[in-house]
Amino acid sequence: MRMRDVLTASVGELLAEGEADWVMVDSLIGTAEEHAEVHGGDSRDISVELLGELLTEGLMEIGDLRESGFEAWTCSVEESLARSSTRRAGSAARVPAGRSPRTPQG
Repeated sequence: MRMRDVLTASVGELLAEGEADWVMVDSLIGTAEEHAEVHGGDSRDISVELLGELLTEGLMEIGDLRESGFEAWTCSVEESLARSSTRRAGSAARVPAGRSPRTPQG
């Protein structure tokens, strides 16, 4: 089962926010922490798995917030996951332009 299916309601909220604007990666991590408190598991593993699924399926893209706005990272999903774990502050995610967060096909 995909982590995004386990956290359907929370992921739906994140995707809706990401469609309108960016969301801080901290919000996704907070969702993972809440899940871990209730259901057990390591919140870091949950957040990495969830972010990986969202990036792999093209439902979100990750990047930095700069004065010019959101700048998506152009690296692979694996590199993005590693980068986000070391550079949590300032990292944000959003739904790519032209995609609907409600279906993987957009």
